[in-house]
Amino acid sequence: MVKNYNEILYENHTMHTQRLILRRMQPSDANFLLEFTSNTAALEYLFWEGTGTIEGTLLDIYNTYMLVPTFWGIEPANAGKLVGYIALRLDADHDKGRVGYMLSPAIWGKGYATEALAAVLKLGFDELKLNRLEADFFGGNEASRRVLEKNGMRFESMARQSRIAKGKYIDMFNYGITSKMYFDFIDTLSMSKEEKNAANLTALYCAQSTNHSAFFSSRMKWKEYGRK
Repeated sequence: MVKNYNEILYENHTMHTQRLILRRMQPSDANFLLEFTSNTAALEYLFWEGTGTIEGTLLDIYNTYMLVPTFWGIEPANAGKLVGYIALRLDADHDKGRVGYMLSPAIWGKGYATEALAAVLKLGFDELKLNRLEADFFGGNEASRRVLEKNGMRFESMARQSRIAKGKYIDMFNYGITSKMYFDFIDTLSMSKEEKNAANLTALYCAQSTNHSAFFSSRMKWKEYGRK
């Protein structure tokens, strides 16, 4: 991870994607923020239960959202209001970070979460030179799973009933991606259909060869064990 990461974060306090503006929140965003953070559907897969009041929302904006440089409001271009937020929690000692996001149910299904996450991953690996990014989500949250996988992140573990949220035991799924995985994934996005097919065939052949080698190796070991 780069040593001047605070400078880089300051330079990226506002990021633009094809359809979105990721920016610092302001007190003027309080009503929009309260609107979607009070929605029970938006809170279903979160530990947080929202502030519930405009006063509490303003306190969150002043005390957290305006101060933390890795917290961005998500605003569709030309919409003039927030529809969600995305955050990156850095662990500079281990060159990694953890991402999380929340979007208004009113815009679910438009691909905004996928687009916002792509921007944060690019910042993390391209600019901050992180080695790893990870995310977790509640069991049953298939939308988050798809968002992570569309950005090249992969399943790593599942902890059954490891947390309590809203009076229930929750299964937690963990996804991750390393720097190498990320840049390999980005390379595949620029491949032609023919190149992707060839790469898939090569990967399949390698996997089959590995499986065959493992099979014959296990057979030989079993024979040797039988002679003893």
